[in-house]
Amino acid sequence: MKVFISVDFAWFSTDDASRVGQLIAMFASRPAQLRVGNRVFATSYMGDGLDCQAMKAAAGIDIFWAPNFHPAMTKDHDGVDTAAI
Repeated sequence: MKVFISVDFAWFSTDDASRVGQLIAMFASRPAQLRVGNRVFATSYMGDGLDCQAMKAAAGIDIFWAPNFHPAMTKDHDGVDTAAI
């Protein structure tokens, strides 16, 4: 069984990019962490406006980011690997 972090932006702020990246990195080495290729899989609930590049840089690991963003509300898609809409 594999699991992954899904960040709830009803709790976190989109200004918390570094904090979110560090949270993902904290659990990345666990054996049950889901990976896509060799990339740590993580997703979110909402979070439009998150600086994905800053989040990934803060994590310091390769993340496969699959957020649940609203395309019309997301100005910068850099750093998004796939999205649920």
